[in-house]
Amino acid sequence: LMHISDKKGEYMDDLIRKHNTNVMVELGGYLGYSALRFSNLLPANEHYYSFEMNPEFASVAQKVIDHAGLSFKVTIIVGEFKVSSNEFLSTYGVKKVVLVFIDHWMEAYAQDLKIIEEAQWLRSGSTVVADNIILPGAPEYKAYIENS
Repeated sequence: LMHISDKKGEYMDDLIRKHNTNVMVELGGYLGYSALRFSNLLPANEHYYSFEMNPEFASVAQKVIDHAGLSFKVTIIVGEFKVSSNEFLSTYGVKKVVLVFIDHWMEAYAQDLKIIEEAQWLRSGSTVVADNIILPGAPEYKAYIENS
């Protein structure tokens, strides 16, 4: 079972606690572990959106979230991010995203961050965290971050 490690999870936990996070977005929900862990740290009036491309994984994640009683603050959005992201802000009434956690297909990290930037999801002070950029590696994302 793939999920965020305890060490990385604790780092993210600290970020969530430190930010005035009214909206958190995750790219790559898999089976819902991150959504469960991180949304549980958000105050009740804040919301967690998890984008998951695979409908079967999204279904399992939704069951995990429902079982944990967190459906009121977690929304799982199914589909390829470059398509499902198009209507995100208007559909869900989101103005800006404070914290983004990227943990899906590493080859898409840079492309998806560019989509987020072009759609102006971020505000001054927003934070984007990407998992696995060193090992196994996301060289295009790393180069984009270092050069922008």
